[in-house]
Amino acid sequence: MIINQLKQKEGFTNSEQAIADFVLKFPNGIIGMTASQLGESSMTSKASVLRLCKKLGLSGYNEFLRLIEFETHEQSRFLALLDDEPINNKTPIKELMDLVPTIYTQAIFSTKLALNPTIVQRVVNRIKMADRIDLYGVGIVESAVDMAVFKFQALGLNAHKQTNINEHAIVVTKENQRIVSILLSFIGKNEMILAAANYLKSNGIFTVGIGSLDNLDLKEICHEYLPITVDSHILTMEALAPYSATTYILDLLYAGLVIADYNQQVAFAKQVIEKDRYQS
Repeated sequence: MIINQLKQKEGFTNSEQAIADFVLKFPNGIIGMTASQLGESSMTSKASVLRLCKKLGLSGYNEFLRLIEFETHEQSRFLALLDDEPINNKTPIKELMDLVPTIYTQAIFSTKLALNPTIVQRVVNRIKMADRIDLYGVGIVESAVDMAVFKFQALGLNAHKQTNINEHAIVVTKENQRIVSILLSFIGKNEMILAAANYLKSNGIFTVGIGSLDNLDLKEICHEYLPITVDSHILTMEALAPYSATTYILDLLYAGLVIADYNQQVAFAKQVIEKDRYQS
């Protein structure tokens, strides 16, 4: 970035340092200035300004102005986003203890409003009738997939985690098994997940997408789509909201499956309790 180069002043002459200092102090003020005016304002010269542009690897003064304007705008936008962040370097732990549950609650509540109960019910019905459930996720989403697989298996479902496309297994099993594939992507743009969704759907596998309401790439591929709605953050806090929203949807499906097979699940629970009593 040009602004970073101006701050570092590596290999700059005294005149070039003076120009850099002036630009950094008045980044918005130089917009519209000619090279001569910038030289005069920085008590240097037009020639020094043009030499600096060349040293920065630019085609000329107009490109210099354009990049300064762009980077200044982006820096201002970043600082504005930072002001909206829920935490900063002075946030005390006591306040954080209240803030984190609030992030969870807001993510879950906004996702609840975006969900269509009819679609959720359709997905639950599909999963209930499936011979096999494959859950696809990579990166941070994998831990949510692991939990969902564990819970689905606890209901007696044939659930599996997938982190890539096993084409041979899909071709072999799709002929004699009803498969439901659930694909997770926080922002709905993960290339592996999109590729998997395309391949699965083209092979007749029923696909369910879980991802951002704001990006429709995954939604346009899948048979059904369950959106998560989250506020964007620029710090690592951004992982909390979509993870909570995704877990909420997976738990909705789990609870819906419990209800769909309620009597059987009660019978299973009774057997577990009686077994524990016998062993104790």
